[in-house]
Amino acid sequence: MTLPGDPSSVSPRPRDPDPPSDPDAALAVSFDLDGTLVSFDRPYDELRADAFADCGLPATEATARTYDETFFELFDALEPEPVRGAVEAVLDEHGLDAEPDAVVDAIYEHEIGATTVRPGVERLLDAVSDGDTVPNGEATGASAASGEATASDVRLAVLTNGLPDLQRRKLAAVGLGARFDAVVTSYEVGAHKPAPTAFAAVRDRLPAGAYVHVGDDREADAEGARDAGFVGVHLDPDADGTTVSTPGADALASLFDAR
Repeated sequence: MTLPGDPSSVSPRPRDPDPPSDPDAALAVSFDLDGTLVSFDRPYDELRADAFADCGLPATEATARTYDETFFELFDALEPEPVRGAVEAVLDEHGLDAEPDAVVDAIYEHEIGATTVRPGVERLLDAVSDGDTVPNGEATGASAASGEATASDVRLAVLTNGLPDLQRRKLAAVGLGARFDAVVTSYEVGAHKPAPTAFAAVRDRLPAGAYVHVGDDREADAEGARDAGFVGVHLDPDADGTTVSTPGADALASLFDAR
């Protein structure tokens, strides 16, 4: 399958940082991608309809239903190339004629082109990685006297349920690819969040003393992170005000204590 765009221009590798001098004093923060760091600038039904139209296919309720049902069945089972499988199902079930790879390329192109950074994300990443400090961690240099871990002791990751190439291209397209020390996708791990295996992959990639995961799906992100020994932060765009829910003081303390 040929993906749209020049890989050298749209898919830079994540940053490759020096390992922390003391991993036990570092804090690793992972973020969900879709709905947390990025979102589409219009409804997905419109993106799919535009991609179908580019390839001469009808964008009807029936073709959309076939595509969605097949895609999620294949995706949930971690079957290879779920987008292509969904396209082939549309062509077969509705007697349509098109080159499957061309339709897949069009879907990828429209998804990538419609991806935007969610409000406040740049500020959040700046605060976590550049400006703010992590209270109570072991520190060196200027912050040692105050007992704080510097921003250099904070490692950032993306942990996303998604396809490796597509997710990395989204990050690159909006200029976020180089902000992260690791990008972990469920297809590479062999498990979708909330499976502990997905979160364990972040531990493998980024040794640290404490782990936080931020995402917009309460079950997959916040609860899955908690069950994996992370501090889970549910990013709820519909929340009224700022609320952080934890099961107790110990869980909240671990958010600030990179031990």
